[in-house]
Amino acid sequence: AKKNSFLKIEKFWKSLGCRVFKISSKLHDRLIAEVSHTPHLVASLIAASVEKRAFKFAASGFSDTTRIALADKELWAEILMMNKANVVRQLKNFDNLIKKSISALSSGDRRRLKALLNKGKTTRLEIDKCRVK
Repeated sequence: AKKNSFLKIEKFWKSLGCRVFKISSKLHDRLIAEVSHTPHLVASLIAASVEKRAFKFAASGFSDTTRIALADKELWAEILMMNKANVVRQLKNFDNLIKKSISALSSGDRRRLKALLNKGKTTRLEIDKCRVK
């Protein structure tokens, strides 16, 4: 019965053009914290960090990066709290990269800074290859 139910649900989502993956709820929550929940929070924090006199200089890159900060705060507070352990874990990973960036900039280490930028670029390119166009 479980398999039949899964197949019906899978067929429904596929009929809407979605890809369906069968993974545990624990793995789902960890991965979604990495690609959805934490990026949402970080986008909101980036937007919140800008001083008012910089607003008029914000261009499309800033808008693209912070677009999801416009989402409903009640909904996102609930989502983040429901997956808080995974979001905190991912924020710690992000914090480590922030610290490496600060260190590279503070010490003038262009090679390390370029390596961090390149890691972001190559990861983004790999993600794009995995996404259905």
